[in-house]
Amino acid sequence: MKKLLVLILFCSILIPSSNIFGQSLDINFNQNYIISDFELENYNSMNLYDIQYFLSRHSGILRYYVTNNTSNGEILTAAEIIYQASQKYQINPKYLLTLLQKEQSLITNSHPTVKALGWAAGYAICDSCSMSDPYLQKYKGFYNQVMYAAQRNRFYIENQDKPWLFQIGQEYNIDERVVTPYNQATACLYNYTPHINGNYNFWKIWNKWFTRKYPNGSILKEVKSSGVWLIKENKRWPFITWTAFTSRYNPKDIIEVNYSDLAKYPIGNAIKFINYSYLKTPNGQTYLLDNNELRAFASREVVRYFGVNPEEVIDIEWEDYRYYTEGKDITMNSMYPNGAVLKNKDTEDIYYVKDGVKSFIVDDHILETNYSNQFIVTVSTDELNNLEDGELIKFKDGVLIKSKINSTVYIISDGQRRPVVSGKVFEDLEYTWEDIIEVDDYVVNIHELGGVIEEQEEEIVEEELMPIDEVSNPL
Repeated sequence: MKKLLVLILFCSILIPSSNIFGQSLDINFNQNYIISDFELENYNSMNLYDIQYFLSRHSGILRYYVTNNTSNGEILTAAEIIYQASQKYQINPKYLLTLLQKEQSLITNSHPTVKALGWAAGYAICDSCSMSDPYLQKYKGFYNQVMYAAQRNRFYIENQDKPWLFQIGQEYNIDERVVTPYNQATACLYNYTPHINGNYNFWKIWNKWFTRKYPNGSILKEVKSSGVWLIKENKRWPFITWTAFTSRYNPKDIIEVNYSDLAKYPIGNAIKFINYSYLKTPNGQTYLLDNNELRAFASREVVRYFGVNPEEVIDIEWEDYRYYTEGKDITMNSMYPNGAVLKNKDTEDIYYVKDGVKSFIVDDHILETNYSNQFIVTVSTDELNNLEDGELIKFKDGVLIKSKINSTVYIISDGQRRPVVSGKVFEDLEYTWEDIIEVDDYVVNIHELGGVIEEQEEEIVEEELMPIDEVSNPL
């Protein structure tokens, strides 16, 4: 009998594991690392007001649901219960919200059954158990379900050495997949729901609601990793070497984020070589690497004309070549193919010049931000007059700016200025107020106005739930 009771304590409502074989998983789902330990235990991530506001923005019954504390009869809102559970057991309220959605869609379902509310977090139910079992009734009810779910996850954390629990670094066969939990939070999720499908649904909900979306041009690094990524074309592009990163960006541009914030982006091409490297393919063609483009030198004479040192040329394989697109060829007429900052000795105007086109730099802040590592060459007016006129130089992507006469903060992304809607959104994205560059209004306005950076929450599509009587036994 005692053994049965132990099994009951570790059961939860689950979609049958066989469903996983008919469902294709997102390629970004990592079954070994679902959320970080910090995300599971960040119990101060939302206060009571934040939880109520979150529920109110969704259509589910919990936005106005009230019930009693079963220990003292006090009437509490759903938000108050979630908040109290998170504080008492130091479990992230975002985790509890995701769990309630994953199990019974209570965040979005405006008319759930009484049964769904009674077993809201899927705690203590398995297919070998009857919900009418008198022993299980103490776990029934919204208040009990939320409290026991939080308590159970705290138990997993504090008893992770128990051999009958999923443990970090141990290999398990789950639904015909090999799973090796990389961290305690992932082990906790499998202890609570020991199936791929249930945890995949948790991951989908978590990513839709609680991972942050960064604009193109952002530089991200996962908190516990040294890897640095560029967000570009809504993908994350890894820098393979530190020199490849510093040849393009400043270390102060890096934003530290959680793993799940990165995992939301599919992986783009690796950024392997220093910008403006000279690369040679197996067929002997020499290229200049210009950001993500390979620009072919039109001939060996052109290579010599531009003074390319053969010792600086890096031999690459076709696999490296395929990472890049081909850009404009470099010919004898390509003045300053790798870019230069020129200063008019007569007027002291400063230009960025590339491929025979000069672009005026209207503000010193742009010069310092975009070209801090470039030497300024002073030239004559006549030399500049021989160059074509290009568009004004804008701030590079990822820079935060504001006007001296307006409080709106913008992030530059894809050459546009995208307003950050509030201070909360700004801080949620881990931006730093000290990094904002204050400029004249006309400098702000040379950047086309783009879409607003709003709260990172997304509405979720209602999940199709299995009938509660058809759940499977997790243990």
